[in-house]
Amino acid sequence: MKRENMRVSDRKGILHSRRPSLTSHKQRYADVNDDPDATVSSALVGADIFLGLSGPGSVTTEDILHMGENPIILALANPTPEVSPVGVTLV
Repeated sequence: MKRENMRVSDRKGILHSRRPSLTSHKQRYADVNDDPDATVSSALVGADIFLGLSGPGSVTTEDILHMGENPIILALANPTPEVSPVGVTLV
């Protein structure tokens, strides 16, 4: 995956270089577009993949509907995933 196609977030939102107090690990993944107004929802518009390791409710069904065609969703928060698989159609 090309770095310029990735958006990384934590519990406070999308990482960007102007956000205060980023650790060196997080600074490494600061948003290459450097948009301080970016949100998880806006980052998912047109996205092909969501890889979640955060917590319950961090992604909505609406967010998923705005992703690209045939998105891959790996909602891995445990025990409650980021979004529930309600109404999912398996192909």
